[in-house]
Amino acid sequence: MSMRYEDRPQSEVKVLGENTFQSKDVVIGNSRIVRRDQYALGKFRIVEFYDNSGKLTMKSELVGEPPQYENRIETYYDANGQVLYTVQYARTYDEYNNLLSEQIIR
Repeated sequence: MSMRYEDRPQSEVKVLGENTFQSKDVVIGNSRIVRRDQYALGKFRIVEFYDNSGKLTMKSELVGEPPQYENRIETYYDANGQVLYTVQYARTYDEYNNLLSEQIIR
């Protein structure tokens, strides 16, 4: 026996909550990714990567004004926390604020 769509019982739609945190940790094995400074739903200005020993290995930071951050800077660290090198990207967006590309500028 089949039911018409209109005859099916209605399901309840429940909103469980909104993601309102300003930072979020993601643990993968013993390593960890920390996202900070949320500027839109699910989008963060700073993302930090930590190794298995808990030391910061890389930080990615958006620079400029939201929603079209002009640049992104990746900073890489050695085991002592000293900066090894940085890479800066210029970001290009379309008219709907969707990221089209990133190009290394230094």
